Parts: sequence; structure tokens; C-alpha cells
Amino acid sequence: LSSDGDTVVFESYASNLVVGDDNGHDDLFRVDTSGSVELLSRDGNGRPGDWGSFDPQLNHDGTKLLYYSFASTFDPLKPSGNSRDVYLMDLISKSSRIVSTSPMDPY
Repeated sequence: LSSDGDTVVFESYASNLVVGDDNGHDDLFRVDTSGSVELLSRDGNGRPGDWGSFDPQLNHDGTKLLYYSFASTFDPLKPSGNSRDVYLMDLISKSSRIVSTSPMDPY
């Protein structure tokens, strides 16, 4: 929840929150005061990630989102393999980048 209460970010496995969420994994979403739901865990083409995304942490003003994901489609710098990596998303530009990588970490 942003500090002004205008934005809520959450994780869900539901596939019926937005059109095109067909990846079969947990995804991250944003809801604003208008009730509009937006898929956040997506690649540069707007497609859901190829794996799940988890534990969204929104900054106080609602412009940055920290989360982790096993997806390999959010950042071209992601190493190959199925590892859990930490991403930082700019919610203004809708771009994500890796900020930390980890070795393959089964969960």
C-alpha cells in the first residue's frame, strides 16, 4: 500500500484478474483507487512472466516495486537457468531490472 493509500500491490495465482494472464504462475498486480487492475509482472512486450513472481514490496510513494521472481523474461541481463532473482520495477516507466541474483534456489 502506498503511503497516500492510492495504490495497492499484491500477488495472486488467479488467471481472471486481467486479460491475457495465461502463464499459470503467481503474478503481481496493482489496483488503484478507481479499481483498475494492472498486471505488473510482465515483460517488455506486456506478456506475463514465464515463471512466478512473489513478495511485492512497494516504496512509500508508490513509484518503485521490489520483488523476486523465477521468470527469465523481465531483464535481458538475467542469467540463464531457473534461479530466484530480485528485481526493481519503476512503476512510471513499467521497466524491471535485476538488482540481485542468486544461485538456483529451490523453494
